[in-house]
Amino acid sequence: MAGMGQALAAGHFSGPIICAPQDATFTLVGKTARDGYAIYDYRYRYRPPQAAVDHGGQRILVFRGGEYLGQYAASPPHPVSLSVHGSVLRIAEKPGDGNLPLDFSHGPPRKALISGMEAEFFR
Repeated sequence: MAGMGQALAAGHFSGPIICAPQDATFTLVGKTARDGYAIYDYRYRYRPPQAAVDHGGQRILVFRGGEYLGQYAASPPHPVSLSVHGSVLRIAEKPGDGNLPLDFSHGPPRKALISGMEAEFFR
């Protein structure tokens, strides 16, 4: 988790923390220019104890100065690609499609439209 496990625990992260590289990726997408929000793409899969089916998803995690602030749940249905340009996070379902910008110039937006679904910013 790129050394961010403690920050996630301290910030009351509500998702699964999967550290095995074969089951999760935790990638820094970029930092917003002015306010220094660090945006991470977290993709994971795991099988809960006594379960027969794998669970998984994609989360967009937001940090600032090493502190976990919150997240957007990006899937299901399909994984999205992320890029940071200035203070804007662009979200695309497939390369070249209409990116859905999130402007972080006034803090993390309370809601985002991801793959046609509304996603709230939460911990």
